Amino acid sequence: SSLAPQPPPRPPPAEVPPATVQAVVKELRGLTSSRLEAESLPELAVTLPDESNVLRWRVEMSVPAGCALRDEVEAHAAAFHVRATVELEVSFGADFPSSPPFLRVVAPRFPFHT
Repeated sequence: SSLAPQPPPRPPPAEVPPATVQAVVKELRGLTSSRLEAESLPELAVTLPDESNVLRWRVEMSVPAGCALRDEVEAHAAAFHVRATVELEVSFGADFPSSPPFLRVVAPRFPFHT
């Protein structure tokens, strides 16, 4: 993981319908089983920063070859001695899957892009 400052944990929404939790768990299991069985996502890691809150994920992913961002991420990683990955925080709301999750880029932070 990079040296990016970690945000304070966000509490889960006060009222979360069981169907929302089930939908999020299904997504998480789908990513996990796809990666384990077929290794179709070898450059993607999903973790739960707080095991008691399945609505908040931490995602670390490599930038695909041929993507314009890859060179910038690799240069940043070399300059700051961190992994050449993009870290995201994914937060699911109580109305998921009707509404998409919120994505926040945790790292890298490029001053000219923020």
